[in-house]
Amino acid sequence: EDPRILKARKFLLAYDRIPENFNVSEAFTLLDSANVIFRSMPDYKSSFETGIIYNNKCSTLLLKAIYDTTINESEKSMLLHFSLKYCDSSISAYKKWIGEWDQLTPGEVAGKLNSFIKKDDPAFYGYDFNKIFERRIKNILMAQTETPRRLSVSLTNKGTIYRHLLKQDSALLLYRESLSVWRDNRTAK
Repeated sequence: EDPRILKARKFLLAYDRIPENFNVSEAFTLLDSANVIFRSMPDYKSSFETGIIYNNKCSTLLLKAIYDTTINESEKSMLLHFSLKYCDSSISAYKKWIGEWDQLTPGEVAGKLNSFIKKDDPAFYGYDFNKIFERRIKNILMAQTETPRRLSVSLTNKGTIYRHLLKQDSALLLYRESLSVWRDNRTAK
C-alpha cells in the first residue's frame, strides 16, 4: 500500500466497522480524517477515493434520516438536504474521475502517475517503490470498472433522497440514470 495514504485507508476501514447506530460524529470524524490525507496529495486530490468519502457521508446522513425514529420531520428534512449536498459532491467527483481516467490504458495511467508519484519522495524510503507504483496502476484500472458502479450508487442515493423529499418524478429520473450507468443496480431497480 502507498505509505502516504496508509492512515487514510485505516480510517476508511474503521468507518466500515462502525455499527449502523447513527453515530454521525464518529463516522464524519473518520471520513474527514481520511479526506484530509487524500486531498493533501496531488495524485489523490481528485481521486475516486474522494467520491467514496462523499458518498459515505451521504449514506450516513441518509440512513439516519430514514431510520432514526427519534428525530422529527424537520430534522429529517434537514438531514436529507445535507445528505443531498454530499451526494452531489460524490457524483461530481466520480464523473470528473471517469472523464479523466476511464479510457486510459495501463501505459497511459503510468504516464499520468509519473508526474505525481516520484521514487525519490522521502515517503517511499524503505519501501519497494515499484510495487507501490504498480499497485496504484492496478487500483486505477480496477476503478475504471468500479467507479461507474459507485456513480450508480450515488445516483440511487440521490433518487432515494428525492423520494423521501416527496419528489417522485425526480427520483424516478435518477433511478433510470443510475441504471443506465450500471444496469445491475438492484436498489435502483
